[in-house]
Amino acid sequence: MTREEKVFIKQIHKRIAEISVGSSAIRNQGASGLIDISRKFFYKKINLIEFRKKLISKKYTNYLNRLTKLLVKKFPKKGKSWGAARKGLNLFFREVAYNHYLADYLKITTDYTQNQKLIKNLEVPLDKDVASGLNEIFNDLPKWKSIISLEEPDHKRYQEKAFEYAQKKGTARVHLDLIFWRRKR
Repeated sequence: MTREEKVFIKQIHKRIAEISVGSSAIRNQGASGLIDISRKFFYKKINLIEFRKKLISKKYTNYLNRLTKLLVKKFPKKGKSWGAARKGLNLFFREVAYNHYLADYLKITTDYTQNQKLIKNLEVPLDKDVASGLNEIFNDLPKWKSIISLEEPDHKRYQEKAFEYAQKKGTARVHLDLIFWRRKR
């Protein structure tokens, strides 16, 4: 890879870090500044090559858990929301996989069938829309409260059901956000 290509990839990485978590994605989480903290973390602390290696391994969830804990530590005292950190990370990684340049750099194929297999470990970013959709399909999920109150055990249950539903639909669970997002508006 040439120097210019490396610079370009860093610029795309920074851009995706900036745009992946919009102003409404993790608002009202108990403190201000979470979006800026998240964006800096995504750009400065996440190695995309490491992400790619973990994505295709059985250790992706462990990797994501570690990053979630590190990001929560960066949040201010009144904003230490596990749910907000995890949603932000999931939004960022989704956008990395969706971006043509980063996907090409990370060898994330754009062939639909092969892509579904490669990104199967990506989690769906949980929010009210996704949780409501999953709750309509599965009656054994906990009632959705909010991102700020979301803890790891309930998150895990939602992700397991999202994975199950995505398998039935023949897609990756990260794409369920596209199905459930604002569908009743």
